[in-house]
Formats: sequence, structure tokens, C-alpha cells
Amino acid sequence: MLCPDCRGRAGNLNCARCEGSGEVCERCKGTGFLYRLASDGQTVTVECTCGKVSERRRKVLWPFLERYSSLHGELQHKSFENFKARPGLPEVQQAYHASLNFVRQPQGWLFFNGNTGVGKTHLAAAMANALLARGQLVLFLNVPELLNFLRAGFHARDVRDPDFDTRLQTIKDFPILILDDWGAQSDTPWADEQLYLILNHRTERALPTVVTCNLPLKDIEPRVRSRLMNRHLGQMLEVIGPDYRLQD
Repeated sequence: MLCPDCRGRAGNLNCARCEGSGEVCERCKGTGFLYRLASDGQTVTVECTCGKVSERRRKVLWPFLERYSSLHGELQHKSFENFKARPGLPEVQQAYHASLNFVRQPQGWLFFNGNTGVGKTHLAAAMANALLARGQLVLFLNVPELLNFLRAGFHARDVRDPDFDTRLQTIKDFPILILDDWGAQSDTPWADEQLYLILNHRTERALPTVVTCNLPLKDIEPRVRSRLMNRHLGQMLEVIGPDYRLQD
């Protein structure tokens, strides 16, 4: 029997109706896998789109991911209440209200682009803190730290330490992903490719995603830029204002 709300995403953590209810996907019968005949005649196993395998992967890795989250230090105390939306900056006010709306209903994409010190990271952390306080799974990662997290997977030796492929797939599938400080990473073909794979995967599945970026749009890798600016998925907001850290 398919869940009428989420259409069969077995045990979907974001679906109040079927979470823990035992509803199973009619395609994979709750296993999470489908079997396909490849062009060479061999039978191959693929993950079912119901998300059961992704959900299991998230549950196993969540304690591990919490340790590697970039949401630490002062970022854990960022909230909408202590965000100072200075008067006379309509773009900042718009970003503030867009962030509140995303927390109320986390769907689609939210892309904040603009100069440093206008509050993009504060709003991104406030969203993450508010969602976590509500019991939702949200992964907050600074982009350079995300890439370091992926690279460390190449050297994993312990079964409790996920390998590169597991780390990448988990981030691609995570229920809500917030990526802060896009463009601060070293611009290498490998980094561009991993970031593109993450965004492309989440674009195809319309997974809730927030990205903050300080780069001029023309300096973002073209494939990535086309996905970040996809207005069919969500909002792209230019957040403009003086650096509040330089203000008295």
C-alpha cells in the first residue's frame, strides 16, 4: 500500500504519515533495490527511487555527520531572533523573510549571492538551527570543509568510517542540505566535479537545498551556475549591503 502523502517513500523521515508506519514501496517491496537487465545480458542492482536505502544510509551515518558538520562554535547560537536586519537594506530584509519561509516549509532551493559580511552565513546557520530544533535532519557544511570531508573518504580504513562513495551519496541524498561559502574552496577540476555532482543530483530530485556564495555569478563554473540560478526550483537572491563586521 502506497502512502498517499509521499507516494511510497518507505519510512520517509519527512513524511509524518508514513514515518515508522510500515508502509512499503510497491516497486521494491520495501527492500530499497530493483533489478535490471544490462545491455550485456547481466543482471544489475540499482537503488529504488523510494529512498529506503538512502534513508538507511542517513540513519547509520547521522551521528558521524553530526561530528563533521560545520555548525559549531558561534554558528550554533545564530538565530532569527539575534539577526540584526539593518534598516535601509531591502535585499537583506528579503533574504531574512525568504529564510523564515524556507524553515516553515523546507522545499525547493534558496541561493544567496552577495558580498561578505551582509549576514548570509548567519541566516544559513539560523535556518539549520531552527530545523534541527524541530527534529528535522539538516546537514550544514562549509564548502571547503565539505570537500575535505569527501577527500578523507579515500583513506577510510575502519568500517565505522565511511568511504568516499558513501560520503558523496549520502550528501547528495540528504533530506535538507545547507552549503555555506560557495567559492571559498580551491578551484580544481576535482572539486568542481564533486560539487556539480551534488547539485545536479539534488536538482533532478528537487531536494531542499540552501547555498550561500560570495563569488560574482560570472566566476561560478557554468554548469554549477545554471543549477544555482534555476528559478523553477526556487529563489536566487542578491544580498547587497555594507560589511556589518566593519561597522561600529
